[in-house]
Formats: sequence, structure tokens, C-alpha cells
Amino acid sequence: MTRAPSLVGACTALSLALLASCSRNEPAATTAPGASTPTAPAKVHRQITPENARPGELVTVREFYETGELYTERTERVVAEGQRVRVGKMRAQWENGKTRLEGEYDDQGRLTGHWRYYFETGALEREGAFETGKHSGVWTENWLNGKLRYEGFYHLGLREGFWRTWHENGAPESEGEYVNNLRTGPWKFWTADGNPDPALTGEYAANVKLD
Repeated sequence: MTRAPSLVGACTALSLALLASCSRNEPAATTAPGASTPTAPAKVHRQITPENARPGELVTVREFYETGELYTERTERVVAEGQRVRVGKMRAQWENGKTRLEGEYDDQGRLTGHWRYYFETGALEREGAFETGKHSGVWTENWLNGKLRYEGFYHLGLREGFWRTWHENGAPESEGEYVNNLRTGPWKFWTADGNPDPALTGEYAANVKLD
């Protein structure tokens, strides 16, 4: 397993946004370009090679857990002194060595193409595509037990069209249409034991259930 060199630089606190897993009946959606980059460890050691790259040049960034295990290795382009953007393929791993995420950035530092995210066990958590940094096309997310949690379509980072969610036991939870990220039209909901949920089932307009 890869470990950090003896001198890897100062510990740095990283603040990266985490795409929220779908809460009950509300799979999370976001338009933030970095929203599906997972929360980094509170402290990691960072190594940048070469250290004195000029604007336009590429550097290799390697980050390590405090234990010395590799967290991530990626390429970044220097855009100005003290400023870089991520480009190309990206992979991060859990401290146990299993893959945490894998995907790619475009030349402007935006998430692009197909991304996959994994639980610490190595099981697939969610996957889907990004276009210009926004969720695009069909996304799916799984429960830790491997059962499907949600499946739906994104357009420009917003939920669109038919969506379905499931309870952790595999029972259907909800289904209906989104328009511009808002529930619209008839929606059906079920409890975890398979019974219809009349409190939530009904006609929706702009995400509000009509009486």
C-alpha cells in the first residue's frame, strides 16, 4: 500500500463539499461544480510536484492520511500564483485502501463524464454523469446493503422527469415526476412495510402537495 514520503509538507485542513445522500423522499440535487467531491479527512499531508510551477504548467498533487496512507493523487493546472484547477482523471481512496471515488475534471476544473462513489466497504454507493460541472442524465444511488435507494434523471443539475426511491429494505418509497427540481403532478408514497402513505400521496404543484 502506498505511503507518504518522509517529508510531505504541512497538514492542511480541506473544505470540500459533500453531495448529500437522498433523505427520505428527497434525493439531493445540486448545481455546484464540486458538490460531489466527498468530504476530505480533517487533516491530510499534501505534496505538490514540482513546487514552483508557473501559470499554465501542470503539477501532481498527492494527499495522504495522517497514517501515511494515500488519500488521493491528481493533476492540477496552475492558473495564477497560489491558484490551481483540477484537470484530468481523479481518484481517491479510503484509509483501508479501497476506492472512494473516481472520475474526471475538464480543462476548466469542472466535473465531467461518468463518476462513481463507493462506501468504505468497497460497495458502489452512487454513480452518474456530470456535464460542465452539473449532474446530467440518469443517476442512481444504493443503500449500504446494496439495494437501490433512488433512480432519476438530471438536466443541468436539476431533477427532471420520472423519479423513484426505495426504502432500505427494498420496498418502494416514492415515485413521481419532477419539473425544474420540483415535484409536479401525481406522486405516490409507501411506508417501509409496503402500505400506501396517504399523508404524502397526492397531486403536487411546485413541490407543494395540493389539498
